[in-house]
Amino acid sequence: MKKLFFILLLSLLLVSVAWGQIVAWDFDGNGGNEVTVDATTNDTNLNISSISRGAGINPSNLGNAYSASAFTPSGTKTDAITGNDYFQFTIKADENYQVSLSTLDVTLRRSSTGPNTFAWQYSLDGFATGGIDFSDDVSYTSTSTNGEAQAQLDLSGISVLQNVASSTTITIRLYAWGASAEGGTFAIGRLSGNDLAIGGSVIYAGSTPIAEAPTFNPPAGNYISAQSVILSSATPGAAIYYTLNGDNPTDGSTLYTSAIQITESTTVKAIAYATGYIPSSVAIAEYVIETANHATIPYSQTFDTDLGDTYSYSVSGPTKTWYHTNGAAAVNGFNSGDTEEDWLILPGLNMNLNQYETMIFDTWGLHGTPGEDNYLKLYYSTNYAGIGDPGSAIWTEIPFTAPAEPEVWANSGLLDLSAISGTDVFFAFKYYAVSGNYTYWKVDNIDIYNLDPNQAVVTVSTSALSGFTYEIDNGPSASQSFTVTGVNLSGPISISAPANYKITSNALMWGGSVNLNPVGGTVAEKIIYVRMDSGLSGGTYSGDITISSSGVANQSIALSGSVTAPVANLFISEYIEGSSNNKALEIYNASGEEVDLSDYKAVLYSNGSPNPGNTLVLSGLLAPGEVYVIAYSNSNQAILDLADVTSTVTNYNGDDAVALVYVPDESIIDQIGEIGVDPGSAWLVAGVTGATLNHTLIRKPTVATGNTDWAAQQGTDAEDSEWILRPHDPFAIFSIRALLRCPVCITGS
Repeated sequence: MKKLFFILLLSLLLVSVAWGQIVAWDFDGNGGNEVTVDATTNDTNLNISSISRGAGINPSNLGNAYSASAFTPSGTKTDAITGNDYFQFTIKADENYQVSLSTLDVTLRRSSTGPNTFAWQYSLDGFATGGIDFSDDVSYTSTSTNGEAQAQLDLSGISVLQNVASSTTITIRLYAWGASAEGGTFAIGRLSGNDLAIGGSVIYAGSTPIAEAPTFNPPAGNYISAQSVILSSATPGAAIYYTLNGDNPTDGSTLYTSAIQITESTTVKAIAYATGYIPSSVAIAEYVIETANHATIPYSQTFDTDLGDTYSYSVSGPTKTWYHTNGAAAVNGFNSGDTEEDWLILPGLNMNLNQYETMIFDTWGLHGTPGEDNYLKLYYSTNYAGIGDPGSAIWTEIPFTAPAEPEVWANSGLLDLSAISGTDVFFAFKYYAVSGNYTYWKVDNIDIYNLDPNQAVVTVSTSALSGFTYEIDNGPSASQSFTVTGVNLSGPISISAPANYKITSNALMWGGSVNLNPVGGTVAEKIIYVRMDSGLSGGTYSGDITISSSGVANQSIALSGSVTAPVANLFISEYIEGSSNNKALEIYNASGEEVDLSDYKAVLYSNGSPNPGNTLVLSGLLAPGEVYVIAYSNSNQAILDLADVTSTVTNYNGDDAVALVYVPDESIIDQIGEIGVDPGSAWLVAGVTGATLNHTLIRKPTVATGNTDWAAQQGTDAEDSEWILRPHDPFAIFSIRALLRCPVCITGS
């Protein structure tokens, strides 16, 4: 009877199969050119799987992918197999286990010159006798920037890939061919989630049963108090061993005899042993015990790099919560569609140790209509635990001065906290907004300190002003402002501007300094205006305004600005994307004056990327009515003879964007293509499909300036487009100079 039971148990073990992903790769964060990459999902009873390339192809840079180039140009499937143009990985079960494969899912991405056909093969002898196809030869011509998920392959019908013992290694290869250039790329990845995944099952195939893995009660998770964790195993008589230090447990680890007390964030790992059983798999449970933060007075939080020691909690609208941005704490319910209630809670403070506690901070707001359905309020609580839902505590509002206008930082004013007592008091900002009426709020420069009511205090509304600017000979800059207040003063507040800046208290009489005289020891809130002085040469200008008064520590406001040269009327007058490597750009000076080209650069944005790629800072002086020609170094001699410079900024393939950029302020003044958008193989211009591939584009002589509206440049036909399309060869005669001399020669009109 016992023998029959064991056979029945073994049968149940063999047929109780859990199907799912057993091996998978998510290439998010990869550079694309790694030699090998281990699977990011790997069944614990499989050898570690790693993906690699065949000897015929090379690693290639491509973010969030596993990429290759150097595929045989115009190659066939036979060329790919004999030339080792493949990606490869293996799957092998551990001893006493069998593996079965059911599905294969993959996301592929190719460049416009990369392989356009692929096929999958498998082998059970490491391809010593050649591979066996398990897919058709698949045509793949898309050049989508982020790749495309391919149709799932069903492997469950391949009998030799079912119940494969540990003595056999399954090798799988992806062959690709049909590249039009050696530089063309073919990659796995780019979309979110797993980029390559094998579905299937791994089952125990030995003769000895396996102990049931331990379970945890309560389960792993986040808790706001200590937890008493009970371990158990369904295997009769099992002994459980565990660790709390991250090590995998063995029968030499701590024996479980009673509930484990978890008082801080801890990872518990446990394993079950039983006579007549193979040890269980290791069970893992992560417990996060959240504890309240505490601080002492004086307390300061400037959010320089993150939210610091504050604690955020979302009561409703969980998709939006407080976050760090540009040196401040921020919250914005825009587009959540929920009623937002999001709290930013400061560390607990003992309010019984000082006599004159005072608080001050800055806030900033944009959008929305303030009211009871849209607000940012400050509260305190003497019975909040410091973590968890603030709704369980009693909160009292503390009014403060909010911004009077959008996008302007406002100082809260000095908030008297001296009447608040308690050994563990929490102050918190509550953001509340209903759908359709969200304000974007920022909070910064929080200070809580002990301030004698007779102590002199000067309050300044900001610590920095930036963005002062004007073009040469068009100064001064527009003014900006800040406010100053003072109490308990024994003398004036002196405000001094740095070199190259002027200040005033009345927006009329500008100078290097302003004095504010107190009345009864008080300076009521005063607006001070600042501007960058006129007559400055091109360059950047920075310095600090100094605010001082007797008995008060000096304060400063950092200023920064720039004086720029006027943007010249330069634009792209010709674009060549010819046969082979024949590529060039022509830039025309329509300004009527000589232009220093070092203030300009050409930038390539490849394959729909929003980020700059190959870049050329121009050089030299360009006379009015003349052109500057940039060519690809491998262009034919007819183009090179007209080139002023060669550069990889012209290494475009029809589906890229290229921009002319004014360097001092990084503004784009002209462009071809839409930056951040992948058109497929090429852009449409003048109603012609594929116009930026294997064509020459010439700006019409009626165009007098650059245009960053690509759709307007393209037009819908030859009449309303800014461009004339010509065959890609010959090149040089179709320049802006030829157009200006003889428009009819080009247009045929």
